[in-house]
Amino acid sequence: MRWSAHNAVAARLRQPVQPGIIGAVEIITLPADAVTRFGSTGVEIGPLAVFAAASGRTSVHVARLAPGGGIGRHPATGWQTFAVVAGAGWAAGGDGVRHPVAPGVAALWAPGEAHESGTDTGMVAVLVESSVRPVDL
Repeated sequence: MRWSAHNAVAARLRQPVQPGIIGAVEIITLPADAVTRFGSTGVEIGPLAVFAAASGRTSVHVARLAPGGGIGRHPATGWQTFAVVAGAGWAAGGDGVRHPVAPGVAALWAPGEAHESGTDTGMVAVLVESSVRPVDL
């Protein structure tokens, strides 16, 4: 499924919300596309949310890396946070050093920084891309 079709598909998959009910949940099936750019293998990435604000644009995606999969080396288009939520793997930045990542650990790349990530056993990560640097935690 193409990311550009996300809004149309999401609109069809939303559960109806009854008027006057506050806090009704909408269930949305998340689309994902196979990624092969930059020599990537065994990777699917799909949008989760996109926000536009006075400070710029922020997008959130979910990346699913199959065992042995990896996202090939490429420059970050903005500030990018790679937060692992399941599985384990590695992330590398401009120096090419592979650092282990697992749930509770995230990588942060600066705009233009060459980076890549991969896994031997499979991994799911939330990717947050923004034109502004995240606030230090």
